[in-house]
Amino acid sequence: MKMNEDQKRSADVSLALLTSLITVVGIVIGVWQFNAGEEHKATLESAAIKEKDFVDFKRKLWLERLATYRSIASVAGKLASHPARDKTREGYVNDFEASYWGTMPLVEDQDVEKAMIQYRLVVRDYQQGVIGEDRLKIATDKLGGALKTSLEIELKQVESPSTASK
Repeated sequence: MKMNEDQKRSADVSLALLTSLITVVGIVIGVWQFNAGEEHKATLESAAIKEKDFVDFKRKLWLERLATYRSIASVAGKLASHPARDKTREGYVNDFEASYWGTMPLVEDQDVEKAMIQYRLVVRDYQQGVIGEDRLKIATDKLGGALKTSLEIELKQVESPSTASK
């Protein structure tokens, strides 16, 4: 079957139109895929930035908690190791009270809060002569243990932020 000139020209035009249409559809699909990929990339970058910000915040909080706990441990150690009931000890008690009412509520967890309350009661009883130095030293050791445990738990959460944020 032979094609005449008009049929051939019509087939060429149809083929050209079909080719152009396929090219346009291919370009549109390509642009759509590119935009979808860029949107996905932006979403992933945003999530990574949020995760990094969260980790940075947790680290700063942990460092603040570490500094505060270190200060409390230092004061508690001075209280336990200073045997005389004198002005120096009163200064240590005042330092403890300032931290108890000031910085500690900002960073302490529930276990440390309980340990701080117990320690404050022991210090008060020691100051009043109700208990001896040994009970004060035991309470100081318990407080130190609570501080250390709290820091260890928080450090684990800072080191593995994906589980801490869930």
